[in-house]
Amino acid sequence: MGFDATYKRNKYMCPLVVFSGINHHNQTIIFAAVLICDEEKDTYRWLLQQLKVAMNGKPHVSVITDGDLSMKFAIEKEFPNAHHRLYAWHLIRNATSNIGKPQFTSMFKKCMLCDFEIDVFRQKWFEMVEGFGVENKNWVLDMYKKRHSWATAHIRGKFFAGFRTTSRCEGLNSIIAKYVNSRHNLVEFIQRFNRCVDHIRWKEVQADLTSVNGRPSMQTYFQQLERSAANVYTLSVFYMFQPIFVQAASMKVINMKQTGSYVIYSIGLDRMPNEMWRVFCCDIEMEFNCSCIRMESFGIPCEHIVCVLVHEDIEELPRSLVLPRWTKTAKVGLQNAVGFQWDSLMLSQYGCLMDWFRQLANFACQDNKRFIFTREMAMNLLKQFKEEDAAQKELVNDADSVRDDVQVNAFGTGLATNDLGHSMPRDPKKCRIKGGLHSPIKENIDVDSVAWRATIEQLVVFVVAFHS
Repeated sequence: MGFDATYKRNKYMCPLVVFSGINHHNQTIIFAAVLICDEEKDTYRWLLQQLKVAMNGKPHVSVITDGDLSMKFAIEKEFPNAHHRLYAWHLIRNATSNIGKPQFTSMFKKCMLCDFEIDVFRQKWFEMVEGFGVENKNWVLDMYKKRHSWATAHIRGKFFAGFRTTSRCEGLNSIIAKYVNSRHNLVEFIQRFNRCVDHIRWKEVQADLTSVNGRPSMQTYFQQLERSAANVYTLSVFYMFQPIFVQAASMKVINMKQTGSYVIYSIGLDRMPNEMWRVFCCDIEMEFNCSCIRMESFGIPCEHIVCVLVHEDIEELPRSLVLPRWTKTAKVGLQNAVGFQWDSLMLSQYGCLMDWFRQLANFACQDNKRFIFTREMAMNLLKQFKEEDAAQKELVNDADSVRDDVQVNAFGTGLATNDLGHSMPRDPKKCRIKGGLHSPIKENIDVDSVAWRATIEQLVVFVVAFHS
């Protein structure tokens, strides 16, 4: 999950916090978004608490931030078992500003992003800092202490789904900017931000349709194995996986050793005889583990495991190597998950129906009679359901009118009702910020905290996205 507050502030100087993630098409999606009055520790803790409620208590496994200390504190308190990673872009920028040597920044980037073993990383790090004479720099010493939060060598095996730079957040911010700007008040923000969320959902629907109908071409001699991956993975994920088949073609099994129920394969390249990887295979369970730990990090088998599959003439990708969150049935499979609350079940059922209706539409539009029949059935069902909902709303009309009473405090903030009788947030007082736009001081915010929280609770836009 990306935890980002870098999007520009609104007309009340309130920062927008966006919680983002990755769906089964490797697209950036929004988990939640909220306007906050300050960037204090308690505020961020409250946000994460609300996020946990919206996700039915499901904790996040991985969180990535820009290194803000208040965010770090909140994550440690609310998601103590989550892996906290720092955005690569911010670290590269800090390396440039603190050291001021382009060659150092380039080498630092390699140390951060390259898939080194820990011993190799340590060797390259000390060679780099000694070579540039910066071993006593406070920033360098601090970065080495925090290496478990940014160095790929130390993060290997922790699942981040390839989320490591701010490029995703920057791309998401550019989409948000098309719908929301600093001139909008709170009501306009809600309306326009919902359009942004609808756009992101529509992109996912398009990707679903492409995955159902897409037929990628095979690129290697392992066509049966490659095709089985194409049948299971979404199209976007398969295109991420396909180059791994090409890389596996240049590898070979150099040695194999039976140890109890496990077989240990030594995998190498012809041109690099000294570099070896070990793949552990359990014959009974058909489970594979590689010393590179990329399966655990990205959820996609590495070229070393694929090499073993080819060597053993396995023509179908084993289930143990297929992470459900990358598959075409990622949303459908959640409808039978145990322990989900009603809201979650409803969303998963929505995803299931969307998949069936897309397939139905694909067949119905090919024939005019089918189209007319399907259209009439859909319109009749829609009319019936609307009439049932309207009758149900009449029964609870009195309760709704009580619940939608105006709640306004002395400052004029809080909740009001619109023309339809639904509660709407009133505009808060503008935050007075001391020390510039990027230094909000909690004591100088001229707004009642209780009323502000009541307003914010109306602004939290939770878009629940489930991952296995």
